[in-house]
Amino acid sequence: MLSSVLFHSPGLLPIAIVVLFAVVAAVLWLYPGQVRNVNPPWRWIIPGLRMAALLALAISIIKPVVVREKTSEERGSVLILVDRSKSMSVKDAGRTPAQLVAMASGLGRLSSGLRDAGLVDLTAEIDSLRPLLSDVTRARSELDYAKLAGRDTDQPQKHLDESHAAFTQACQALTSKAATFSSQDAELARQLSALGQPIENGSREAWTQNAQARVDTLASAVTAARSVSDTKLYETNPEVRQACDELSRLTRLAIVDEALVGEKSGLIRALDAKTPVFGFGIAGDATPIRQGRRSPERRALRLCQQLDLYDSRCT
Repeated sequence: MLSSVLFHSPGLLPIAIVVLFAVVAAVLWLYPGQVRNVNPPWRWIIPGLRMAALLALAISIIKPVVVREKTSEERGSVLILVDRSKSMSVKDAGRTPAQLVAMASGLGRLSSGLRDAGLVDLTAEIDSLRPLLSDVTRARSELDYAKLAGRDTDQPQKHLDESHAAFTQACQALTSKAATFSSQDAELARQLSALGQPIENGSREAWTQNAQARVDTLASAVTAARSVSDTKLYETNPEVRQACDELSRLTRLAIVDEALVGEKSGLIRALDAKTPVFGFGIAGDATPIRQGRRSPERRALRLCQQLDLYDSRCT
């Protein structure tokens, strides 16, 4: 397994180099006189060990860390729970065209490039704002606690400044896209522009609420714009309409089947072959799903028959 070495404090490298040279110079200057009467090989082993220990101390200044990728076994197992109640035989007739287009895209039934890539990417970028906002909120709490406890506030303040800068930078990057959508959706463009406006630095709760409201409002505007775009795509593109109409005739169980083991976007097919996968049917109790089982979920989990992923631990 390949590993890599990272340094948590690379900015301290000059200090580490100075300490390194100082250690070498000190050992070469001080130890020859002290070990003059010591017989070889101890004459070199003793200062060598001292030098190694001091060199390790110098290297520790930049905080080296060895990082390696986890194996499939270390990542843990994948557990799949499938509803095996009678409701899974229902065909949902109430889905809107936009919902069908989104589902068809997720299941890999649509050709690439048909949906508005700008709106799809925008949704992902808005989702990335939420953990950044959570980091700002957490940093503000850490700083408030440090002040109340009478502790040093330098590190909490630095964390707050960095997290706030990251969130602000991400918001400004989204704001720059307002002109792209101005002719397509005026409301979406307006919300994008509003995202980049400064938020008043009041109480921690007020700032968080205002920031969260902006992100949520923008997310709603993007969802509405995607709904309009997907509906138009359904109405104007025969290929998309055919794929969506086919999905509308499938039961919930058949849709689960395609999502799990479909050739184009099946979850199980995308997993590493060594990843342990276990499945259970849920209907009042949890029943292990295994090959040959005559149950409602058998159609949904063809993986039991095709991929042979379940062993004696599920019997």
